[in-house]
Amino acid sequence: MSNDLTPDQAAFRQFELDGWKTSAPVYFDAIVGVNSQSVPALLDAAGVAAGVRVLDLACGPGHIAAAAAQRGAQVTGVDFSPQMLAQARRRYPDIAFQAGDAEALPLADASVDAVVMGYALFHFARPERALAECARVLRPGGRVAFTAWALPVPGSALAIANACLKAHATLDLGLPEGTPFHRFSEPDECRRVLTVAGFVDVGFRTVPQRWRMATADDLYEGLSRASVRMKTVFQRQTPDVQQRLRAAMRQAVEAHATDDGYVLQMPAALSWAQKPA
Repeated sequence: MSNDLTPDQAAFRQFELDGWKTSAPVYFDAIVGVNSQSVPALLDAAGVAAGVRVLDLACGPGHIAAAAAQRGAQVTGVDFSPQMLAQARRRYPDIAFQAGDAEALPLADASVDAVVMGYALFHFARPERALAECARVLRPGGRVAFTAWALPVPGSALAIANACLKAHATLDLGLPEGTPFHRFSEPDECRRVLTVAGFVDVGFRTVPQRWRMATADDLYEGLSRASVRMKTVFQRQTPDVQQRLRAAMRQAVEAHATDDGYVLQMPAALSWAQKPA
């Protein structure tokens, strides 16, 4: 682990690490059905194909690594959460997963052709350091691509959650201050940090995704159990506030009923770039 973190950065890193202890076991079933919809675009942006050496950084439960392996790529998944690594190894025993710090990767210089990160950068205490490590381990001409949640649009899952939290919850909870949740939803910021890290040919686009829910409570259940920051916000409310949040979110979701459940938009922000040849 990087040993020169500031106290605030160290506190945020530990907060994230502790949060995944309980979120990892439920993350796949709660969220992967949504965020896996952007995986093909993510892999395309990184140039993942047969024979390409791929690092899936902050690999989580391993679904992105598995999708890369299905293309014939040579994949290594790295994550700092023992609980997430256990999930990945259980689900995909034929893929190599290892523990590692995104800011000090356990890989040699120029040892991979592509780095992919799914909804990861805003979980890092120092995203710039992680991007610098991506540049180090990439061969000249290699590509990096990452996704983040797009800025909320009216009626989307995140817009509903944010509105309900603002209306009913206490938000000043003294949580460790970390990377802003939507920092990498902004194209200008993505271009800036990638350029500072030494990358060229930077691109950005939004990828549509839909959260299909069987019940109107699925939004509350998913966000209150499978995330880290939002889960903590939900859990630190009083029982009465939790009940009001659930009811408000249920009512909002019910407005998006279909013949076989409920559907909310939850788009991804996709960025990519290349290491100079």
